[in-house]
Amino acid sequence: MSDVARAHRKKIADQANVRAGMRELDRIEERFIAGEAHDARRDLFELLEDANRAEQLYTAIVTLLPRVRHLEAGAALAMAGGSLVEDGASAGPLGRAIIEPIVRSLVAGRRLLDALRGRYVEDGDVRIGEGEVTEKTMNELTASDAESIVAWRLLDEWYAPAVASWTRDLTVLREAQCDEQLCALVRTIGDATPTTEWLSRLLAAVLDAPFVVLFPEIGEAWRVRIDGVLDMAQLSVLLAQALAAPIRRIRGSKPPSADQLATLREGPQIGEPYGCTVHYYPQEALDPATGMPRDGRHTWRAPGGTGSHSLPEDFQPGTLTLREGARILVAVGPRSPGTLRGTREVRVARPFEALAARALDASQLDEETTRHWFALSGR
Repeated sequence: MSDVARAHRKKIADQANVRAGMRELDRIEERFIAGEAHDARRDLFELLEDANRAEQLYTAIVTLLPRVRHLEAGAALAMAGGSLVEDGASAGPLGRAIIEPIVRSLVAGRRLLDALRGRYVEDGDVRIGEGEVTEKTMNELTASDAESIVAWRLLDEWYAPAVASWTRDLTVLREAQCDEQLCALVRTIGDATPTTEWLSRLLAAVLDAPFVVLFPEIGEAWRVRIDGVLDMAQLSVLLAQALAAPIRRIRGSKPPSADQLATLREGPQIGEPYGCTVHYYPQEALDPATGMPRDGRHTWRAPGGTGSHSLPEDFQPGTLTLREGARILVAVGPRSPGTLRGTREVRVARPFEALAARALDASQLDEETTRHWFALSGR
């Protein structure tokens, strides 16, 4: 038999296995619909155990997911797909397939939060959303909108497959970031659930984006490309290495260690804290009268709250204002005029294992371009 014939024969066999897998997954969804969730999950686990069918099962999962209507069945299939991605399956197909069912679950979960407004009590029976409610309230809501209760309970199950797939295929993560309904729902629910809290951070990640960093104390501007960064803690550590030369000239902190940098890319996800004496501000904080950033001039918002001093470590740099295709930061050292600026212990961590944070292609801008960026920032 020729190689072409063998390949054709394998393709036909794989397609038959995919169709068989879809029929089995349909039966599993039927068991969920019939209220046999425990048995349905057991059957799904047994399918996952057959390593010889993993590729075809994965194809069946990502094909079925967008049209699975039963929320618990969809979450279970997504979890199974996430496990296969972690075992080496291509992340992109699952990452795209789960967006629509996640949105559907978030819409239903949001209905529950809306229904609970004004019904929280101090000593309730169940904690959900912003507070506690009585068992009577939950029974009433179950009777009127059971789907919203189920959706809320299942939100935590969407976290693992979303992170597994989106952090391993950044093209799909960018697509998710561009889904306005998804991002709006995640922001609206916010920290009411761990899933939406962490997905909001992931959806705000900076991916392969240019930054311009201004150093008003020495009149320099530098451009650097940032990728995979979630917050100012990561960015501060990366810039301390990528922009070590101008930071040295403003008498800032020394570059991080090789181990601290490695933590942001691979290996252990938590490293030793970094002592940072450089303080970063958004460009809106620049005072045109002095050419320096000033506390109290601009109020920023971070997951932990708001402020008008230098940016905290949980601030999401992806939320900085875009100017001419780049985000602008203003960096000052420990001896800059104005507010006393001490050393901050910045955490060194990579919250999502597969999402590596990097600072690339740092270069100093020429004098004319530097003047342009300072003038642009002072407006």
